[in-house]
Amino acid sequence: MLKHRSGGRIALATNTVPTPNIQEDTTLPTGVVPPVNEEDHIRGNENAEITIIEYSDFECPFCQRFHSTLEKVVDEYEGKVRWIYRHFPLTSIHPNAQKLAEGSECATELGGNKAFWEYADAVFGTSNYSNESLALIAKNIGLNTTKFSNCLTSGTHTQKVQAMTNAGIAAGVNGTPGSFLIGRDGRAQLISGALPYETIKTAIDAKISK
Repeated sequence: MLKHRSGGRIALATNTVPTPNIQEDTTLPTGVVPPVNEEDHIRGNENAEITIIEYSDFECPFCQRFHSTLEKVVDEYEGKVRWIYRHFPLTSIHPNAQKLAEGSECATELGGNKAFWEYADAVFGTSNYSNESLALIAKNIGLNTTKFSNCLTSGTHTQKVQAMTNAGIAAGVNGTPGSFLIGRDGRAQLISGALPYETIKTAIDAKISK
């Protein structure tokens, strides 16, 4: 059993790698999954019909695979799907995950939403998680490396990352990647694991047709 510490309490996640599946279409109770807000990292059309909220871990190999899948989803469903990335670092098995997540928030602080996604793509494309490597990523995406490094070591975004993790646990996420597929009608499906593109496509098409 994994333990995530936040705000003086321990939140529990039971699985590191959820069994890949899509739960039956349901209506989520209000507040179970936090609604999309101005602090979220959004890829795709902000007003898209379909929303995918992903709780992810930058050091998770299954998340790396699913990252590529969701990139394809946003490209193939241009304008129809928006992808929301939220943090869920499994720190007991991925010792760099918290730092990588905080680094993404530093990138956002310095360069906005565009910088977040450039950072995310770069981190999922490397296995070098040293502070120097992350500073190089920041440099390559046009950020001030001194400001980035200072932010990374300051702990400025620790609570934000942990708050997202706790919210994910409360919504039913127990491993990474854990995602929610939501249509305009508010009906949602929990997607557990790094399911292949064709499976995600089938679920999206079913929601679009409703």
